[in-house]
Amino acid sequence: MAKDKPSKKSKKEALREEPSASREPEGEESALHPGDVKLVNRLKRVEGQVRGIRTMVEEERPAEEILVQLSAIKSAINKAGLTLLERHTEAAVKEAAVKGTSEKTVKQLNSILAQWLK
Repeated sequence: MAKDKPSKKSKKEALREEPSASREPEGEESALHPGDVKLVNRLKRVEGQVRGIRTMVEEERPAEEILVQLSAIKSAINKAGLTLLERHTEAAVKEAAVKGTSEKTVKQLNSILAQWLK
Protein backbone atom coordinates (compact mmCIF):
# COMPACT_ATOMS: atom_id res chain seq x y z
CA MET A 1 0.00 0.00 0.00
CA ALA A 2 1.44 3.37 -1.02
CA LYS A 3 2.06 5.94 1.65
CA ASP A 4 -0.19 8.97 1.28
CA LYS A 5 1.92 12.10 0.94
CA PRO A 6 0.58 15.40 2.19
CA SER A 7 -0.47 17.76 -0.56
CA LYS A 8 2.42 19.92 -1.66
CA LYS A 9 1.98 23.57 -0.86
CA SER A 10 4.22 26.41 -1.74
CA LYS A 11 6.35 27.89 1.02
CA LYS A 12 4.26 31.08 0.95
CA GLU A 13 1.01 29.13 1.30
CA ALA A 14 2.39 27.22 4.29
CA LEU A 15 3.52 30.44 5.96
CA ARG A 16 0.15 32.14 5.38
CA GLU A 17 -1.73 29.28 7.06
CA GLU A 18 0.18 29.58 10.33
CA PRO A 19 -0.01 33.12 11.73
CA SER A 20 2.97 34.30 13.71
CA ALA A 21 2.40 35.03 17.38
CA SER A 22 5.23 37.56 17.23
CA ARG A 23 3.51 39.96 14.86
CA GLU A 24 2.44 43.31 16.22
CA PRO A 25 -1.27 44.13 16.30
CA GLU A 26 -2.54 46.30 13.44
CA GLY A 27 -1.92 50.01 13.90
CA GLU A 28 0.50 49.70 16.84
CA GLU A 29 3.93 51.23 16.55
CA SER A 30 6.94 49.53 18.06
CA ALA A 31 8.49 51.19 21.11
CA LEU A 32 11.66 49.12 20.71
CA HIS A 33 15.15 50.55 20.37
CA PRO A 34 16.22 50.52 16.67
CA GLY A 35 18.73 47.76 17.44
CA ASP A 36 15.96 45.71 19.04
CA VAL A 37 13.76 46.19 15.99
CA LYS A 38 16.54 44.75 13.80
CA LEU A 39 16.98 41.84 16.21
CA VAL A 40 13.25 41.12 16.30
CA ASN A 41 13.12 41.24 12.49
CA ARG A 42 16.05 38.82 12.28
CA LEU A 43 14.29 36.45 14.68
CA LYS A 44 11.09 36.68 12.64
CA ARG A 45 13.07 35.63 9.56
CA VAL A 46 14.49 32.68 11.51
CA GLU A 47 10.97 31.76 12.59
CA GLY A 48 9.90 31.70 8.94
CA GLN A 49 12.92 29.60 8.01
CA VAL A 50 12.03 27.06 10.69
CA ARG A 51 8.47 26.78 9.38
CA GLY A 52 9.90 26.35 5.87
CA ILE A 53 12.14 23.52 7.06
CA ARG A 54 9.21 21.82 8.72
CA THR A 55 7.41 21.97 5.38
CA MET A 56 10.49 20.54 3.65
CA VAL A 57 10.51 17.61 6.09
CA GLU A 58 6.78 17.04 5.61
CA GLU A 59 7.34 17.05 1.84
CA GLU A 60 10.17 14.53 2.28
CA ARG A 61 12.71 16.79 0.59
CA PRO A 62 16.31 15.50 0.34
CA ALA A 63 18.34 15.61 3.53
CA GLU A 64 21.04 17.69 1.83
CA GLU A 65 18.55 20.50 1.12
CA ILE A 66 17.22 20.44 4.68
CA LEU A 67 20.71 20.46 6.16
CA VAL A 68 21.63 23.53 4.11
CA GLN A 69 18.62 25.33 5.55
CA LEU A 70 19.39 24.16 9.10
CA SER A 71 22.91 25.52 8.69
CA ALA A 72 21.48 28.88 7.59
CA ILE A 73 19.29 28.99 10.69
CA LYS A 74 22.21 28.14 12.93
CA SER A 75 24.20 30.98 11.37
CA ALA A 76 21.31 33.44 11.76
CA ILE A 77 20.83 32.51 15.43
CA ASN A 78 24.55 32.93 16.08
CA LYS A 79 24.49 36.36 14.40
CA ALA A 80 21.48 37.41 16.50
CA GLY A 81 23.24 36.29 19.68
CA LEU A 82 26.46 38.06 18.74
CA THR A 83 24.57 41.27 17.96
CA LEU A 84 22.83 41.16 21.33
CA LEU A 85 26.07 40.29 23.14
CA GLU A 86 27.95 43.17 21.48
CA ARG A 87 25.25 45.67 22.41
CA HIS A 88 25.09 44.41 25.98
CA THR A 89 28.89 44.49 26.33
CA GLU A 90 29.08 48.09 25.11
CA ALA A 91 26.37 49.23 27.52
CA ALA A 92 27.85 47.31 30.46
CA VAL A 93 31.36 48.67 29.90
CA LYS A 94 30.09 52.25 29.60
CA GLU A 95 28.07 51.86 32.78
CA ALA A 96 31.02 50.31 34.62
CA ALA A 97 33.24 53.21 33.60
CA VAL A 98 30.75 55.71 35.01
CA LYS A 99 29.99 53.77 38.21
CA GLY A 100 33.47 52.33 38.77
CA THR A 101 32.21 48.76 38.89
CA SER A 102 34.63 47.19 36.40
CA GLU A 103 35.35 44.00 38.42
CA LYS A 104 31.67 43.23 38.86
CA THR A 105 31.00 43.96 35.20
CA VAL A 106 33.85 41.70 34.03
CA LYS A 107 32.44 38.84 36.12
CA GLN A 108 28.95 39.39 34.69
CA LEU A 109 30.25 39.53 31.13
CA ASN A 110 32.31 36.38 31.64
CA SER A 111 29.21 34.63 32.96
CA ILE A 112 27.16 35.73 29.95
CA LEU A 113 29.89 34.60 27.56
CA ALA A 114 30.11 31.22 29.27
CA GLN A 115 26.33 30.79 28.95
CA TRP A 116 26.34 31.78 25.28
CA LEU A 117 29.20 29.42 24.43
CA LYS A 118 27.57 26.35 26.02
